[in-house]
Amino acid sequence: MRHLASALIFCAAPAAVLAQEVRCRNCSHVVPYFKGEGGFIAAVAGGADAVTFYASCGSIMTSGEEAPDADGIVSMLFNRGNGLACDLDDGGTFELGPVIDGGWYWITDARNTAVGSLLDKDVVGSPTVEPTDAGPGVEMTDGRGVVFIKETSTGRVGILPTILPAAPPPVLRKCGFSGAGTAASPFRRVATDCELGDGGTILLATATNSLNGTSRRVVDRGAVVRPPEGATGTVILTVDLWGNGTGHFVSDSTATGTGVLLGQPAVANTDARAAARLTGVTYTVNRGSGPTAVEIADGSTFGGVSVASGANLTTVTVAAEAAYCGANADHSLAISVSAAVASATDAAQVTPVLDLGAGGAAGETSFTIVCP
Repeated sequence: MRHLASALIFCAAPAAVLAQEVRCRNCSHVVPYFKGEGGFIAAVAGGADAVTFYASCGSIMTSGEEAPDADGIVSMLFNRGNGLACDLDDGGTFELGPVIDGGWYWITDARNTAVGSLLDKDVVGSPTVEPTDAGPGVEMTDGRGVVFIKETSTGRVGILPTILPAAPPPVLRKCGFSGAGTAASPFRRVATDCELGDGGTILLATATNSLNGTSRRVVDRGAVVRPPEGATGTVILTVDLWGNGTGHFVSDSTATGTGVLLGQPAVANTDARAAARLTGVTYTVNRGSGPTAVEIADGSTFGGVSVASGANLTTVTVAAEAAYCGANADHSLAISVSAAVASATDAAQVTPVLDLGAGGAAGETSFTIVCP
């Protein structure tokens, strides 16, 4: 450890000037009650090579550095041997850093030792509470966000925080809708006292087997199994655009009933899907993805995959195809679907406005058609 002590010579320079010369620019935490002998222990922040400290006791200011051990832990003593014990009645101040939260300190009185947590400098100055007065048998001395308590009859001491932990703010419900869609509980728009999202969107793809009617969600970069060679059944994929679930509400303040469900992903797999999907959306279906992708035009078929656009959705139908999956073939086919919302009016159909990319890009999903 190396440190420097300075006595303020008031006739030579203003105290504030000298204090600025030795202030701790890297200090992140404070010892809330600094009086007498004690010490601290903390873990350095950000892999710092040393922890800087700045102590003041009346007109004496001491600054210096302390190197951490191999585990990144730094500790120091406040004692008369190193000049860091402050014996003034009002105590002094001690700042250090950079260290992380979790460090602690101790102050040793005549018969006992009190222990407390180092405080982040940004916390110091927060509102405090007045500790309950225990009467003349207990001495209470204010610190910075703490009170040093001493029972006079026994000499027992303690450090009591007076900056109390703040209760977490109430969790707001997400903006969107309420109700169950029944006469007793109709859908209602939730646009106040709610948490607003980021305007992001998702493309939802679901696959339905035309033979058994089963339906499942196809996750991005998932797989769709093609019907076997000779099969007459198909796999029908429906792809449409929704909000990303972070919280939004329909911008039309007069909307009622299912009208308030616009873009809500919570209803995407219900009977309200057709009424609730985002509008003004165009879709592009490609074989492959990225710069080498080739569009499968609406109404056309490629490799047993046909595309048909509907009202604010696109449908991709996958049929058997011997050239891809058959006795002499085993080939997969990558498909990507992108969505765009070109109109500013359509982008503002919900609040917050849809967060779109260049050209109104609203998102992309992809899947690979594989052989059974």
